[in-house]
Amino acid sequence: MRNTMLYVEKQEQTTYTLDTCVIRKILENPNYLNCISTHVNFSDSEIILSKTVLWEIRNQIQSISPDLTLKQILTELQDKLNANVKIVAHSNDTILLANDLLSKHSQSLHEPDNQILAFSIIHNATLLSCDSKLIRCAKSEGHPCVNTHNLATTIWGTMA
Repeated sequence: MRNTMLYVEKQEQTTYTLDTCVIRKILENPNYLNCISTHVNFSDSEIILSKTVLWEIRNQIQSISPDLTLKQILTELQDKLNANVKIVAHSNDTILLANDLLSKHSQSLHEPDNQILAFSIIHNATLLSCDSKLIRCAKSEGHPCVNTHNLATTIWGTMA
């Protein structure tokens, strides 16, 4: 088993990644995005999205809102959060770490969530998710993760 700290490169800028479930909730209810941005300051930050998240959203767009395009979704995220949003491909280190995480957390982590967590760890980015199992795995890895469900359903919000 690899030590996850070997994969992390330090970054100066505040960086966030979004799980697919967060993007889906934003698309289904625009107030969800407003609630997140009320609790998390995204100014001078960057949001990076993995190819895995984009693949999942692309497969779900028709059931959420057939009129939306992926480009419109990215533009909305960038405009509403006032942050730079960019798409980043998986590196070999991300794939290696994803496989290690899947082995280590086989009872609660599944594909492609292992890839989303590995991507977040590799990029030293705070993960925003509403998937309780993914949040639990991130926490057990000592990786910062914001539970957006708690932000949307409690007065103060909470850090996972």
